[in-house]
Amino acid sequence: MAGSASDKRTPKSKKRWLEISVLAAIVVVLGLMLATFTSLYDKISQSFWPPQESVYGTWVEQDVAGYAAQEIIIGAEGIFIQGGVVSTEFVFDGKFLSFTTGEGSFKYEMLNEQYTEMKLATDAYYQPTFRLLEKHKNNLR
Repeated sequence: MAGSASDKRTPKSKKRWLEISVLAAIVVVLGLMLATFTSLYDKISQSFWPPQESVYGTWVEQDVAGYAAQEIIIGAEGIFIQGGVVSTEFVFDGKFLSFTTGEGSFKYEMLNEQYTEMKLATDAYYQPTFRLLEKHKNNLR
């Protein structure tokens, strides 16, 4: 009788082991699919969106007196305006540069495909235009 009791448990434990193995295999396959999708998404998005480094450099406000011109510095560390950090994160999708500060959200529209001019996208009357200094664009410091 003791043998028959262990025989009853054996099919259940084999079935349970099979369920666990199938579940583990599914988790592994899903993990591999996710890793592949993430890698593929990164490659595809890079082909459509330019790298954020495209807008790195010093941007100077145009059509104002030199002493009154606002200066925006964009780099890997974030965005600096008039020498102070205003945001450590920004999004650049090839058409718009967006970031959020303590004063609110800002969105700049690129005016050319070389990413050397941008304009503040706002409903306000004054929409300043900024130009990227070429020496910073070419990393000639």
